[in-house]
Amino acid sequence: AYVVHLQATTKIEIDGTVDVSGMGYQGATGPGAGMTATTALLLTGGSHGGFGYSTIPKVSAANPYDSIKTPTDMGSGGGISSLAPTYIIGTHGGGYVYLDAPTGEVNLTGTILANAENNPNSANFSSAGAGGGIRIVADTLSGSGAAMQANGGNTASDYGNGGGGRISIKYTTDSYTGGISTLLSSTASTGGTSGTK
Repeated sequence: AYVVHLQATTKIEIDGTVDVSGMGYQGATGPGAGMTATTALLLTGGSHGGFGYSTIPKVSAANPYDSIKTPTDMGSGGGISSLAPTYIIGTHGGGYVYLDAPTGEVNLTGTILANAENNPNSANFSSAGAGGGIRIVADTLSGSGAAMQANGGNTASDYGNGGGGRISIKYTTDSYTGGISTLLSSTASTGGTSGTK
């Protein structure tokens, strides 16, 4: 698990990359962990800001958790799938980043990534974790950063994808023009839900 907490009274400047992707809860752990399968290919992605995707329509993934306005947690791991005679543990969720400058400025010209770990191996039927958390508190938010992302992990089969994470930004003045993303998965076309931003 990995948490980044930066605090300042005047200015926080991010001009590189802060990356806690895949550094959240491990597979099958966390408040929104994917379930442990009892039958082959029952895949359930991890949840956080959004639901993970389940391959069985009547078997729901764990409920989303954490605060929309003041997130404090990481993304949960994907569930355990059954591919006899082996049980395969899902991938990790995303970590957590908190930039705290309530009387100052947060200038983001770089990138903040709290994405879940992907599973690109089509022969490995494991589920993916959920996106992590990003919280920013600032008097002024500025910059043209490439991205703020807390996306859920994707799988090669597009099944068992992780739910999106949570991004919360509180400011008085805003001139930020970069991207913000809490997708259920960066490439998913089926199931699950996006997180909150």
